[in-house]
Amino acid sequence: MCVEMTTSMQRQLLQAKQHSEVKQKSPYRIAIIGGGPKGIYGFERLAAQFKQHPPSEPVKIHIFNRNKWFGAGDIYRPDQPEYLLMNVCVGAINMWIDEIPLPIVPEPLSFFDWLQKSSEEQSRAATDYAPRAVVGRYLEAGFKAIATHLPPGVYGKYFVGEVVDLCPVESMYAIVLQKPDGTQCRLEETYKHILLATGHPRRQETVEQRIYRKQIKRISGVGWIPFPYPVHSQLACIPTDSTVGIQGLGLTFVDTVLALTQGRGGIFTRDITSDSLQYHPSGFEPSVIYPFSRSGLPMRPRGPVSGVSQTKLQFFTQERIQELLHRMPKQKIDFVKDIWPLIEQDIMCAFYTIEFQNKGWVLEARGPLSYPAIRKQIEHFHQVHPEITPFRVMDLLEPLREQSFATAEAFHIYVVERMRTTIAEAKQGEAFSPWMAAIAVWREAAAPFSTLFRSVGLTPSSHRIFDTFYRRLLTHITYGPPIINMEKMLAVAEAGLLSFCTARNACVKLYLKKNGFILQSEKPYSRHSIQYLINARIPKTSLTHDDALLYRNLLKRGMITHFENRDTTESEQAYQPGCLCLISDTGIVIDARGLPNTKITVTGTPTEGIFFDNDSLSRTRNNVVSSWAARLRKYYKEGVEHL
Repeated sequence: MCVEMTTSMQRQLLQAKQHSEVKQKSPYRIAIIGGGPKGIYGFERLAAQFKQHPPSEPVKIHIFNRNKWFGAGDIYRPDQPEYLLMNVCVGAINMWIDEIPLPIVPEPLSFFDWLQKSSEEQSRAATDYAPRAVVGRYLEAGFKAIATHLPPGVYGKYFVGEVVDLCPVESMYAIVLQKPDGTQCRLEETYKHILLATGHPRRQETVEQRIYRKQIKRISGVGWIPFPYPVHSQLACIPTDSTVGIQGLGLTFVDTVLALTQGRGGIFTRDITSDSLQYHPSGFEPSVIYPFSRSGLPMRPRGPVSGVSQTKLQFFTQERIQELLHRMPKQKIDFVKDIWPLIEQDIMCAFYTIEFQNKGWVLEARGPLSYPAIRKQIEHFHQVHPEITPFRVMDLLEPLREQSFATAEAFHIYVVERMRTTIAEAKQGEAFSPWMAAIAVWREAAAPFSTLFRSVGLTPSSHRIFDTFYRRLLTHITYGPPIINMEKMLAVAEAGLLSFCTARNACVKLYLKKNGFILQSEKPYSRHSIQYLINARIPKTSLTHDDALLYRNLLKRGMITHFENRDTTESEQAYQPGCLCLISDTGIVIDARGLPNTKITVTGTPTEGIFFDNDSLSRTRNNVVSSWAARLRKYYKEGVEHL
């Protein structure tokens, strides 16, 4: 039966058709929260996926970054001083990944190749350590190359500001953005998928720190600096000839001292005869700087390592890992019982391989079952060379555990001399220094351990021990500053501006009556008043103590939850390392109900605790963005979410 259509019916059908077409052509929007390296890696993989599989309808990728340096983020911002160096060699940095689909840019250059094309940086070798600002310019150039070569149908939009909330809207999310001026607004557009790449956490103030901040306002010439970056603005308030305390002796301590010396016009020169650095003060430095930490020791410097390491693992090998997994299927691994003994054997083997070599001997190490034979060779070696002190692994990890010092000055002299010794060892490198060969073991073991950590996991109790003991010590010896920066610390100490008298396990208190802080250590006893206290410790990943509004709001809504490492047998107490709960091979978040949410994926530092060593520039270690981009492209095509 034929029915004549009225004008009203035609209008309704036309409107319905137009609505359908608009719905079909409405853009597929993706938000990347965090425009530093990890976020840009996700951006790059998305662009590559949609170039290989061209979209039929618009795809919009919106990136949100706290500052204007997309690609570089906070850590590698290009405006920081050139004396702040990387602790990774030039040849080890590459923002591009060698996988299908290939990057969309015409020239996906490694950092070294990019430097060779740069007129001002051509002289750098692959084993050099570049300024972080230069790495930032490289990352920024890579971001701009991606943004200008997006495939047809893919559009980028870039927002400066901090995302403070994600609001569920039907099956999508609206973003609340805090602008640089502090105002907040909820964006009209909604997003189907979110990548959280927010970088390092910002730690909430402790009660003690809150007291510092409030009471210091009542004292003239006293200051509390909770974080030293960016150094050119954060440390400008410290006047000439003041006394300064620095809490922490890691990489941030080095940057802070450089900002207060070289950053104020001081000059380093190299003595031709001794090949050592000398510091020439400008007159604008503090009168003295007192660093302090649990151990009281600066980190060991890193030598020029790039490419293939000369130190090979003999015991913590893929074969032994597979044996371990086969012996304990579907069980978590005990780091202390199952992994550390193998790494300890590798450290001993690496140390004595070079120790033997330096005496004209050869250490025979044949396969994973040879350690008893190695021990016999070591015993025989020391019988022939009784003048050489036997090496113990804990001497490397905790060199002060059996030492005491009569005076604070004696401890200062010990630390300065140790800096001189570790610099000399780093210059020798792992091919000639037994200590550097031993240190190289963890650097080589970190990658297979990271895979094991993510795919199988540690038992709760050994995970806790690893985080609170082994990880701290291994990081301290393995991932230190480049040699040149430790030479600068030594020169500043020799110039009398850096004192380690109160460096070991000191406590600090604010005394209003004394107009400042009192820094005091007990073994050996030392007590000094300081006017400015700087917290130079990088906060660990912790949802509980993270000051970021975004994660606090997501926790309140139950959109994310704390990760708890639980033993399958429930025989051990659960352990919370601090990160959010997610699926370990994809980075997909798990909400408070225990359900995976395929619309939100996390990468980088916020995953530290399920992933290991996820704050590096590596494109391959803990790479979740490749599978994330492929999953989103597949969703775009099929309209079905995939885990």
